[in-house]
Amino acid sequence: MDCKNAILFSLLALAACSKPPMPQEGGAKSETRSAAAVAKDAQAAPKKANVTASAIPADVTAFVEKREGCDHFRGEEAYDEERGRFIRENLEELCTGTDATLAALKAKYAKRAEVMQKLSEFEITIE
Repeated sequence: MDCKNAILFSLLALAACSKPPMPQEGGAKSETRSAAAVAKDAQAAPKKANVTASAIPADVTAFVEKREGCDHFRGEEAYDEERGRFIRENLEELCTGTDATLAALKAKYAKRAEVMQKLSEFEITIE
């Protein structure tokens, strides 16, 4: 299983473990919200989504996904030859070039605090 499939499988497994929210007592009261409250929520939702989506640029999001995969495999144990080979392959694919990419993204987004905060979560030198 390649890294992308492993991550997808993990996410699906986590989603399957999630329990649906339990109904709260007095659930009927939540259905009696005013039309004004419902309209206000509907107007606010797209704004929140746009702020979140635009807060972190696509190139940074792609880097974060790749580097998190890299960091995952950096912490894995090679308990046999096959596992060692699998880890090395994923480290090569996911880690190679990330030091330079991190430095370039930090330079590119130096004035964007939300981006710099996200990028500061990663070690500067891992290769």
